[in-house]
Amino acid sequence: METILLFAPFIGALLAGFGWRWFGEQLACIIATALLFLSMILSWAVFIGFDGETYSISILRWVESGSLFTDWAIRVDRLTAIMLIVITSVSALVHLIPLATWRMTTISAKAKAIARGSLPICRSSPLPC
Repeated sequence: METILLFAPFIGALLAGFGWRWFGEQLACIIATALLFLSMILSWAVFIGFDGETYSISILRWVESGSLFTDWAIRVDRLTAIMLIVITSVSALVHLIPLATWRMTTISAKAKAIARGSLPICRSSPLPC
């Protein structure tokens, strides 16, 4: 769970940064924001399930030389659990606000185009064709 928590925003950034031409700009933003919300939910689960004992999760072996073994790991303690909540919650909301205003701006632009008469309206429906 902690590895998904760590890598979900990174995967969302990669998909949005390199894949927006294939997905479209709006879908890329939705994917990145959804993965950030997944990370936020998992950080809350880590915080709620935290029992006060520090533990380490090894992701991969980084340096191995003789008797020296250095892992790339996530150390989870009380401070880490609190900071995960703060950072992922604020980041998720910061990503959600422009996505919501973008949607409202698109709806507002269509409404203004209809009012100007530059966007055709279907006869059976007041919505644009």
